[in-house]
Amino acid sequence: MNNLIDIFISFSLSQLLLCTVLLLRRPQAHSLSEKLFIALLLADAAYLIIPWVSADWAKAILYPAQTMVPALFWLFSYSLFDDHFRLRPWQAIPFIITVLLPTLGSALDMSDSGLSGMFWFKIPQFSEFVLLTWALRVILQHWQDDLLENRRNLRIWFSAFIGFYIFALIAAQQLLFPSAEWLEIWQYAPAGLMLFLCNCVLLEFKPDIFLQATHPAAEQQQQEASAEDHKAPETETKEQEEIPEEVLETISELMENEKIYREMGLTIGQLAEKVDIQEYRLRRIINAGLGHRNFNDFLNRYRVREACERLSNPAEQETAVLNIALDAGFRSLSSFNKAFKDSQNLTPTAFRKSRLEQAQ
Repeated sequence: MNNLIDIFISFSLSQLLLCTVLLLRRPQAHSLSEKLFIALLLADAAYLIIPWVSADWAKAILYPAQTMVPALFWLFSYSLFDDHFRLRPWQAIPFIITVLLPTLGSALDMSDSGLSGMFWFKIPQFSEFVLLTWALRVILQHWQDDLLENRRNLRIWFSAFIGFYIFALIAAQQLLFPSAEWLEIWQYAPAGLMLFLCNCVLLEFKPDIFLQATHPAAEQQQQEASAEDHKAPETETKEQEEIPEEVLETISELMENEKIYREMGLTIGQLAEKVDIQEYRLRRIINAGLGHRNFNDFLNRYRVREACERLSNPAEQETAVLNIALDAGFRSLSSFNKAFKDSQNLTPTAFRKSRLEQAQ
């Protein structure tokens, strides 16, 4: 049986090494999502190496490293589906709960029962499932906003497969079969399979899977690169390559005159119905014809523009920022502040103050 474990672990580590090489081989600067995925691979490596390690000092390093997997996957999912994602200090909290607490609990030889066990071990364990569920929710919620069809489909399968695997593995280890002998052996086989499938994706390597747009200049360069990578094959019809002017005019009418972007929770499917066009075609048109890679960014462009006009208007200086945000179609003040600052590099309050001072 030990030989079987060695085979599974050796195969998994070989795939993990190949996956890391494929990610690091590009000379371009790596995106945040790539860096987080590499960190996730390192945490997976710790999980795989532990059965081969006997030294206590090595286990003291590897055990905390492997428990970082849920928190790292949570961050990775956010970075993959949010082009404006940034690391924030508060995001260290999940690591403190899921990694630091059980590590300290083990180091201090705390009891795993009663209130002590609840604080040091049960809460971190529960938090792992919360983070994984949260990450899968982010994946399912935001993947529809991606306007690049290939990247969108690739991301959902790539990230959802990894997420469900991690969730199933932790559930099997901690809840379903915590003492099963067969799990000690066979838990490593799916790891190798998962990494093998990741490598199949990366060998074909579509850079768009980790691509992020951080500012207009970078977005323009990325769009040009994406257009080069996704050139239509010669077998595609001419109709697919053309951008119908009448559709662009309809979209412009809906956005500029009817201000449909004010509808909270507007989806690309709902917009496609109003334009009377298939959803997949609308995605291509907004991306290729209007230069947007993300549907929310497309909507927020109009929402932020309206907010800028109202915040700059002396007649509305007493209107609450929240009211302006909700009128423009934002669900909350926090989402408005984030979108506004990403666009204007100022908070709405600072922007209003600056514009009103200029108007005096």
